[in-house]
Amino acid sequence: MGAETKTPALGEHQGQVSSSGQKELTEEPKIWLDAWFDPAADLHAFSGSTCLAGDALYVGDLSGILKIFDGSRRKAGRDVRLHGVPTAVRAFFDDGKSVSGEANIAVACGPSVFVYHKMKPFFKFTIDPPKIQQLELDVWEKLRARAIDASQVCQLLRGQPNLSERSLELLALETDPDRLERFLAEELSGNNFRTPSQTCITCLEVLRKRDDGDPRGPGLLVLGTESCKVLLLDPSLRAVVRSVSLRSTPVFIAVTGSLDVEYRIVVACRNKRIYSIKSGDLVRRAIELESPVCGGVVRLARDIIVGCMDHTIHSFHIKGRKNWTLHMPAPITSIAPFMCERASTSGFLVALRDGQVRLYIEKTLMSTIRVEGQVVTALVFGQFNREPNTLLMLFTSGALGVKMLKRTAKLDPHKAPRPGPPPEQDVPLAVPKKTRLYIDQTQRERESAVDMHRAFQHSLCKLRYVTARSYVRLFEHSGSANAQTYTSANHYIQSDDVQERLSLSAQVLGLGPRLRLVAQLENVGALAVLGATLSLLFDRDAYH
Repeated sequence: MGAETKTPALGEHQGQVSSSGQKELTEEPKIWLDAWFDPAADLHAFSGSTCLAGDALYVGDLSGILKIFDGSRRKAGRDVRLHGVPTAVRAFFDDGKSVSGEANIAVACGPSVFVYHKMKPFFKFTIDPPKIQQLELDVWEKLRARAIDASQVCQLLRGQPNLSERSLELLALETDPDRLERFLAEELSGNNFRTPSQTCITCLEVLRKRDDGDPRGPGLLVLGTESCKVLLLDPSLRAVVRSVSLRSTPVFIAVTGSLDVEYRIVVACRNKRIYSIKSGDLVRRAIELESPVCGGVVRLARDIIVGCMDHTIHSFHIKGRKNWTLHMPAPITSIAPFMCERASTSGFLVALRDGQVRLYIEKTLMSTIRVEGQVVTALVFGQFNREPNTLLMLFTSGALGVKMLKRTAKLDPHKAPRPGPPPEQDVPLAVPKKTRLYIDQTQRERESAVDMHRAFQHSLCKLRYVTARSYVRLFEHSGSANAQTYTSANHYIQSDDVQERLSLSAQVLGLGPRLRLVAQLENVGALAVLGATLSLLFDRDAYH
């Protein structure tokens, strides 16, 4: 145990191919530098169980061991065996007692928080057991007396609020009869039977005590418990300063502000709601989501970034108003805040199940890291060793990847390429001349439709006027004994005694050279007309 597990020197794995024949890390655009990749790190954890403190990465491994990764090597000799699987790991400084400059490491495991200083046990805090309902106690007593069986117990306990950890574990094993039988045999034995009074810690964060800008300032632990409570511990870790009850079990916590001025705690719960605690008081208005929360919750200025199981990332104002929604191409595995003091930029990192790690500033995609053949389970961004902007990634295989942000990286979201169709879409196609002529003509008609319609109506009216005027002149110069005036609709024939009214219509059949003229003369007056003549006037050189 005293020997250190050594790995190759820093940078040796840059751009190399793994044992599976797949290249590990590729990204675009190039704003990250490949600093380190260790396929044998043996780190299995999620984002809530990892933290950066000083020059080391602390990982609460799923094997029940607190592991340390310092620089390019893992300090196996300083591993700490925990009392169970850790749910959260955070680093904090106590109230001026860390003279050595090293932070305390708080590990949430079961109902207790274990505090380590210089990787040695320093303090332990156990939350008070919640009050168990009498119904739950009676059900367990009947089960111990063999009055009811396991299926009846599940029916009685299902849907009851504020159940103990043992009852929740019993309901989780309902579909596995073998494991359920072993669990009951162990719990109902005479020596191990106990009143179900334990709960467990689900999430952990640190609240700054003073807003003085000192990164080594004292902090307070904020706990989320299975009994639907959020607890704020005092700096000495001996008492609960504030306790807030929620309607569901908290799973993710994000803390901003300071205890001396004002602070706000954003809590994402299992009932698809996000609650806000302002200076110890629960805000009435809660944010309702369409899908359960996954990956984590990030606070950026006055915005809340949350990932959901329906492959979406939502941004809400702190007062509950939705800002925007991003749709991801794959399920979300982890979300981590991105704070770059050098560029005065803040954003968030998203890990997807298809191997992508995306960097967003506001809602603009700035960079995409593609990990082939593996899935990222944890993301941590911060100062690692002497590099202030370092991204650490844990994979499902236990590997560790480290990337550093370029000092020349451009993180302006207004200058980044906008999402949408590819730029090739704006390149004009090689259209044939006839097609181009038709397109131009169609475009001209679409733009000048009103003017073209007016010009057509004006020309049509002018044509009708010229035609009617020419027709009238034709009759005036031809001379007729009976026909005095003529119009296109009505014809008047004057005689010596009476005036009769006649109607004449003509129809031309054919376009030529052979055609037929059909003329219809109708008396529309009250008197009969006798002696009227019908004359045909035409060009005899053209027609005969």
